[in-house]
Amino acid sequence: MKLKSVVTAMVALGLVASTSAVMAATTSTTSTDSANQSTAISDSQVTAMQAVINRNQDNVVADPASLLTDWFKYVTVSGEFKTDFIYSEGKVGNTSTKPSTQLSLSTAELYVDAEASDWAQTHVAIDYGNDWTASNSNRLSLFFSEAYATLSNFAKLPVWFRAGKMYLNFGTTGGQPEIPARLSALLATANDITAEAGYIGPMGLSGDVYAFNGYNEATQTSNSRINGWGADLGFNKSNYIISYGLNLGYINNMYNVMDIAFANGTLPNTAYNTKKVPGVSAQVTANSGPFGLEADYVKSLNSFNPLALATVNGAGAKPSAYDVDATYDSAIGSHKTTTALSYGQSENASGVTSGSTDVLGGFLMPARRYAVGYNFWISKNARTKLSYFYDQLYKTTAGSGHDNSIVARLDVMF
Repeated sequence: MKLKSVVTAMVALGLVASTSAVMAATTSTTSTDSANQSTAISDSQVTAMQAVINRNQDNVVADPASLLTDWFKYVTVSGEFKTDFIYSEGKVGNTSTKPSTQLSLSTAELYVDAEASDWAQTHVAIDYGNDWTASNSNRLSLFFSEAYATLSNFAKLPVWFRAGKMYLNFGTTGGQPEIPARLSALLATANDITAEAGYIGPMGLSGDVYAFNGYNEATQTSNSRINGWGADLGFNKSNYIISYGLNLGYINNMYNVMDIAFANGTLPNTAYNTKKVPGVSAQVTANSGPFGLEADYVKSLNSFNPLALATVNGAGAKPSAYDVDATYDSAIGSHKTTTALSYGQSENASGVTSGSTDVLGGFLMPARRYAVGYNFWISKNARTKLSYFYDQLYKTTAGSGHDNSIVARLDVMF
């Protein structure tokens, strides 16, 4: 069983600034092999196309090796561990005025990827932590956050099909690792049993449609029916100077977003899910040299039942959020560094619990977030990260306030 290279793991985990940056690979390779010259799509283009469809998934092999006879030669195992020291004033969603400190194992994941044939690949992600796809409890356990099979061969056909448990292609939930969790990601992260089909062409145009088990009726007590669907359309292009991209998404019911489904309790509030609340998302990216820029936006098109998700004055919430992130890559000697700045703002989202995607899990979503992050790579597979958050709370009848938080992280990948 071989260990995946860290660079490949970084691509699949979304540790690059955006999917459009990955598309820069489409211009980097030319081949002198006559067989490759007769092929319309190069190996680097195939790698970039696979990275686009995996943008919201956990660690995925971007370009699996060719099928070999010995199973351990075409099965790839990798993983990641993130340990955080967190200091927070604890005012966001917490009546206590005393600062708090804690050590948190925010990520402990094992990934297994295999290529069954030139047309079939599998991916499994095993997590240790809170299974937010099933319960909002604080009990730690082992669970599968992803387990799916993909049918694709981009060297021969620009279409693909995927089925299993996965993160939906709605919004941008992976994000840049240098940036604290985006507020827009709190309104977009959804994980369910899904069937997905799409197109990804070598010229940058991509699109997919998907159907998934989801909450849709007030009489339902589980998400065991096919009630949800969505679509994603993207365009990513690059040249020697700049890479840029645009992604647009739609989901038929935002009640299936994890941080909304668990907003008012330890179990999804299906009794209050009396109507569909469709949502839209947009992402714009641009990268040139050491500079990166990304903007993300998510908005619901209808209001929620106020018993499911309410504003601060008790009305049915119609939440939205956007983020703008900027990064700058540099180096100290042979060690890569990244400095990142981020601004996020939400509207009508005071009841959303930032549990499944935010490093400051368990707090209510702030109205505004200012953040700065600094990454220092100790080696090619280990880095430290220091982040500062300034969160501004929603105004309530009791007043308003803010929260200062500092997160120091050790991130090790293999």
